Amino acid sequence: MRLEQSFEIRSDPDRTYAFLLDVNRVAGCIPGISDVEERDPDTFVGSLKVKVGPISVTYRGTASITSRDPAARQATVSAQGTEGVGAGRVQAAAVMAVTSIDTGSLVSMTTDLEIAGRLAQFGRGVIEGVARRIVDQMADCIRDQLERADQASQ
Repeated sequence: MRLEQSFEIRSDPDRTYAFLLDVNRVAGCIPGISDVEERDPDTFVGSLKVKVGPISVTYRGTASITSRDPAARQATVSAQGTEGVGAGRVQAAAVMAVTSIDTGSLVSMTTDLEIAGRLAQFGRGVIEGVARRIVDQMADCIRDQLERADQASQ
């Protein structure tokens, strides 16, 4: 399943791109993420708890920044995880790009997502809705941190 999402931030595109590559800071903005540990500067392990309807699932897995293009302000992150209980698994590859707009930055994300197990029974619309909610909450947190830092430095 392919998901495309974007959000605006009133912050310099280079600062926004640098923030998005700081996995520890971004992980703190993603609802349901916990126990994040750095394996190396580009690889992290952790847990993600997701609630879809009456089902709550916790995945334990790895996320890696697999490519960076600072000139284009683009990066690719790959992640995979398995359900702690049951045979569920999730795998995703997300391409993030930051472009300059009049008000600051536009962050665009295109994610190829594969889900197996209990959550796979939900249709595309439900999964897209959950993904949109997670990205919206993440965007609000990132926006708050970057815009507050920009205001403090003025």
